[in-house]
Amino acid sequence: MSEYQIRQILTNSPKEKAELQALLNEVNLKLDNNIDYILGLYAEDNLIATAACYENTLRCLAVQSKHQGEGLLSKLVSEIIRRQFLAGYNHIFVYTKLQNQKLLEQLGFYLIAKTDNIVFLENKSNGFSNYLENLAKESHNLDANSNVNKANANNAAIVMNANPFTKGHLYLIKQAAKQVDTLHVFVVSAEHSVFPFQVRKMLVKQGSAMIKNIVYHDTGSYMISTATFPAYFQASEDLATENQAVLEAVIFSKIAKALNIQTRFLGEEPISHTTAIYNSVLKAELTKYNLNCNIIQRAEADGSIISASKVRQAIKVNDWQTLNSMLPESSLKFLKSEKASQIIERIKASK
Repeated sequence: MSEYQIRQILTNSPKEKAELQALLNEVNLKLDNNIDYILGLYAEDNLIATAACYENTLRCLAVQSKHQGEGLLSKLVSEIIRRQFLAGYNHIFVYTKLQNQKLLEQLGFYLIAKTDNIVFLENKSNGFSNYLENLAKESHNLDANSNVNKANANNAAIVMNANPFTKGHLYLIKQAAKQVDTLHVFVVSAEHSVFPFQVRKMLVKQGSAMIKNIVYHDTGSYMISTATFPAYFQASEDLATENQAVLEAVIFSKIAKALNIQTRFLGEEPISHTTAIYNSVLKAELTKYNLNCNIIQRAEADGSIISASKVRQAIKVNDWQTLNSMLPESSLKFLKSEKASQIIERIKASK
C-alpha cells in the first residue's frame, strides 16, 4: 500500500479544489460549508478518497467509485483521528450515510442514533450513556419535593442558544415553566456564537433565577447545532434542515426518557425560513415518540418581535433604547460591565 499518499488538500488551490469537487460530485456529495481541513488520499497523484473535519466532527467521507471496498476510507479516518487527538479533540463525532456505519464501527465508533438516512456516531462507547446519567444527576439537585422523577410528573424541556439572553427567552421560559412541574432548560454548548457558552449560560441562569422549577443543562455535542450538522451528503439546505430535525427527535426522545420529560417547547418562528422548517418537522417527529411539542408565540417589544439578532445589531450601533426594551436587567448589567468589552468589540467589528 506504499503507493498511496495522504496529504492535506489545499482548497485555495484552483487545481486541487477542482479535483476535490470532481471526486465529491462523482459520489453525489458536495463540499461542506464548515471545514477546518480536508485530507486526500492520492494514488500516483490522483485524488481517490477524502475525509475532513470540523472541530470534533468528521465529514466529507468519500471514495472514488472504482476504489470503493478497498479499505481506503479507514486509512483516511485513522489519520484524521490521529491528527485530531494531537489537536486536543479526544471525543470525536460523525454524521454520515447509513452505508458507512459498519466501517466506522470497525474503526472504534459507536452508534448514538440513526434515522432512515443518517447515522450519528461517537468514538466513546459510553459517551452518550454517561451524558444521560449526568443529566439525571443534575435533575436530582432540584428540590426533593419536586415531581421531576415521579411517574405522574409533567416535565418539559426548552433548548436555547441565547446569544444573548433576551426578554424573549425569558418570556418563553416563564410561559413554559408555569405549565409544568419541572422545566429542563438546555443551553447550546457549541462555541459558534459571539457570546461564549459560559457567558450565555450565566445570563440564562441569572435572567431566569426567579423561576424555581428549572433545571439547567448543557447540550454537549449531542443536541445538534446547525454548524456541526453537515450538509455535504444532502441534496439541499432545506433537506439538511429536515434531516437534522428528524435526527434531533430521535436523540431528544432518548433524553426525554432519561429525564421523564413529556413535552418540548419551541418558540414560534415567523422570521427564519430554516427555523420554521426545523420546528415543523421536529414537532411532527416528536409525536412518533409520544412526546408533545408546544410552540409559544414570540414576545414583542415596542411592536417588534424580540430576537437576539436584533439585540446584536443594536449593540453594533449603540442603540441602547432597543437594548433596554429587549434585554432583562441581568443581561443589560453584563453589557455595561468590563467583562463584555471584548464581545462588544467583536460585534462592532463584524460585517
